[in-house]
Amino acid sequence: MKEKRRPEKTREGLLLEILSAGKGQVKVSADGSLPKPYAMKQGERISIRAVESFNILLEDKCAVALFYNGRPVEIPGPCGRPVNLWIP
Repeated sequence: MKEKRRPEKTREGLLLEILSAGKGQVKVSADGSLPKPYAMKQGERISIRAVESFNILLEDKCAVALFYNGRPVEIPGPCGRPVNLWIP
């Protein structure tokens, strides 16, 4: 049974979930790809998969909540300011 679970975990890779608490712009680059912009609306949720890493540019850290592989991500800095994060 352990052999079946390992390939599934490898195939799935990393998961980033973004939940919007208000209007805001988010740009996400998965595995070094060109950043994709998202215009988030309140209550909207998006899920993005990657193999190695994410680079996230937030317009306002207080407009979103981030979850990496199901765990909340602490976003540094004050509200109303742009934040650039690398995960992991």
